[in-house]
Amino acid sequence: MTYSQAVSLALQGKEEGFRYLYESTYQSKFYLAVKYMNRQEAAEDVLQEAYAKAFSKLDTLKEPEAFPGWLGMIVANEAKNALQKKNPLLFSEVQTQEDEDFIPEVEDTREEAQPELSYSRKETQELVREMINALSEEQRVCILMFEIEGIPIKDIAASLGCSENTVKSRLNYGRKNLKKKAEELQKKGYKLYSVAPLALFAWLLAQEQGFTAPGVAVPAWETASRHMGAAAGKAATAGKAAAFIHTVAGKITVTIAGTAVALGLAAGGAAIVHNQDTQTTQPETTVTQPVDTQPSATETTETEPVEKEMEDGDFASLLAGGFTRQELEQLLAYGPETLDEQGIEGMDLLLTVNAMCQSCESLPPETQYIGYLGYDAQYVSRYVLADVNRALYLFTDFQLSPENTGANGGDYFATYRIDGEALCFSPATINYDGDTEITAARYTPEEMILEYTWHRTYYDMGQKDVTLQKRAVLTPDAEGKFRIRTIENLGEPAGPEELYAKFLEELKTGDWQSLFQGEDYTGELSYFIKDLDGDGVPELVLGARCQVSQVFYGMDCIIFRCAEMDGGYALSRMVGEGVVSASIRIPGDGQGLLTADFSRMSGMYSVSRITLNGGANTLESQWLSEYDFIMGSSEEQAFLEANPEPQWISLI
Repeated sequence: MTYSQAVSLALQGKEEGFRYLYESTYQSKFYLAVKYMNRQEAAEDVLQEAYAKAFSKLDTLKEPEAFPGWLGMIVANEAKNALQKKNPLLFSEVQTQEDEDFIPEVEDTREEAQPELSYSRKETQELVREMINALSEEQRVCILMFEIEGIPIKDIAASLGCSENTVKSRLNYGRKNLKKKAEELQKKGYKLYSVAPLALFAWLLAQEQGFTAPGVAVPAWETASRHMGAAAGKAATAGKAAAFIHTVAGKITVTIAGTAVALGLAAGGAAIVHNQDTQTTQPETTVTQPVDTQPSATETTETEPVEKEMEDGDFASLLAGGFTRQELEQLLAYGPETLDEQGIEGMDLLLTVNAMCQSCESLPPETQYIGYLGYDAQYVSRYVLADVNRALYLFTDFQLSPENTGANGGDYFATYRIDGEALCFSPATINYDGDTEITAARYTPEEMILEYTWHRTYYDMGQKDVTLQKRAVLTPDAEGKFRIRTIENLGEPAGPEELYAKFLEELKTGDWQSLFQGEDYTGELSYFIKDLDGDGVPELVLGARCQVSQVFYGMDCIIFRCAEMDGGYALSRMVGEGVVSASIRIPGDGQGLLTADFSRMSGMYSVSRITLNGGANTLESQWLSEYDFIMGSSEEQAFLEANPEPQWISLI
């Protein structure tokens, strides 16, 4: 069947048309969706939306044989939308630099043109992962669209909502980053031959995608179409086909199966279908056609594990000791601050046991991961020994017992004793309160990665707050349960000032004027940073000098804010009424901005207020002026004294 025939059948509402379009494109488009998003679950959502949109708009496709490329554009656009939801500043033209001299290069990426290249499946996937991570999200999308999908620059610009020069700039900087990463990999010992980095990257992507075929099945149309409802195959017109695609039941639900292209899933096995109606999973059998059922003695089947995002309910089943997410966060707050391959011992181990036990005393009994049993007759604290050893086992092989406590406790546990099922000791008072929030958790059968925000408030010699980003790496024990192997500090989370400073630095070399909608700009850009809504977090006001009337120059202002997110901050542009005025003032009450505009005819100033709604991320302006006064009057003087001008800092 050709794509033209399949499109024609689909427009008649016939299932075989949709089936062919789906099964002939799924593998390649899912692979690209994974590369766009860099996360499997996000790629599944993107692909589901892309197929739903493509099938509902089949009647707009002028060249049916171009369906794969047309679908590729839709996948790219959905990926862009998903990435932009996560970070609203992405794909604006803020962070780019126009490059008028960019010339798209055509590099031969055919396998036969690179006779020296030879990598195993694992090496290929490692190289692709390294090179993908060297690109920003904007660069990654542009390079995949241009180099892999072959989408023209003008079409990429239209899809991303930016200028062609911006696309060229992202391609250029992306190539430079690939070159830099290739040089780093070569220094690490990877043999990259004499191939240009971009050509190598394209070749690796083609090789990685090809590792799944043959022998890995495309998700069956029957599985996907089950969730399209009974209307599949019954719609008589394209309009009806579009209608049922747009229903909740009509959206295609992508199966994961052994089809997760280049994600290392083994061929065959069970496919998991995400049921939108019941929110449950149902196993489906996927049948594959192996190339050779009798592999030679020298052949081996190599598979890469699939990385999965952890749900809250996964923690207890995956972690040694059955720790819940809440219990693990409590343990990470008072357990080892850092941990290396050498483990923990001596005084560090003693202090950790002390902190874990004492921190559990004040918790409600149902949330204590170490049970507190109160005092004995000598006012010595008693804790459930099995709980202490359960917590210790999560990050060390050391277990407290009669053989290493009391008289046998050496320099560290000599004051600890075991009384039946209780560990007895008098804990030293810790001088801090701690809390931890896990911000990311993912795992494969071989490794689990936890990223978390670690915070402590110290009370010794005054109060001091410390917040750090940390990463814990866990590996399975003999029973397949994960234990903490290492804990490392990633540094302090970026605060508003740091985010603003980075953003402003990028503006110096970026197309900042595309942020503004008006005309008659002088090319001058200034800013100030000030808390404009009294929430304790400053806003960034960016002002472009422009002509606001026949006589006066003023500022066209954009306001950015930092919202708390995952233990840190995220930068976003506030939306709403524009702030353009010959005179911007800071209100004496600290709420919003004042715009003072002058009428030459009457000599009258009219002052309005712009307020900030942080919850909705919007700017709101008054219809009526808040102050009116004649130039040179005492009212004007009082207004100017009570509401000063901002201290603008010139950027460009």
